[in-house]
Amino acid sequence: MVPQLLRYGTTVSAVPYFFNLFIRCVSNDLCAMKDGLTDGQKKEWAQLLFTRFDLSIKEIALKTGASEEELRLWIQEGNWEGIRRSLLTSKEVQLNILYDILESITTRIKENGADNTKDADLVIKYTTAIKNLETESSVTQIIEVAKKFINWLQTINIELAKTVTLRFDAFIKEELRKV
Repeated sequence: MVPQLLRYGTTVSAVPYFFNLFIRCVSNDLCAMKDGLTDGQKKEWAQLLFTRFDLSIKEIALKTGASEEELRLWIQEGNWEGIRRSLLTSKEVQLNILYDILESITTRIKENGADNTKDADLVIKYTTAIKNLETESSVTQIIEVAKKFINWLQTINIELAKTVTLRFDAFIKEELRKV
């Protein structure tokens, strides 16, 4: 049975499992593990690779064993493009927008004087929002850091990378339980 999908197409049980598969199949070689996946698992893994890792349809087909035609159908039916776009509202993008807004308000205060309490209130609100975004770590960020670190570690020590991948899987599962 395919696990129920949460926001952005991830599941508590699926993210670490598929993250582990992704790390093991990160090279351009065919992934030997794709043969043991059910159709539902292939679809869920393909969605994760498409929305989170921005891989091409051809690359996803090679990694999951699904056909390119099947992937195109899943992308269209599941609105994976929309999910991918929604992920563009990442913490980094949101922070840049907030900093731009804060800068324009600050410039307006400098030009017009600090008499406007509405602008002062906006500065406080945007500063608080920025502080909150800068201090929290999302599961997405953890996965991104883990992926980059394990990719780097694989070039140095593949056995250690396997061990670290298992530890990151456990850590990600724990973090997902908190969400």
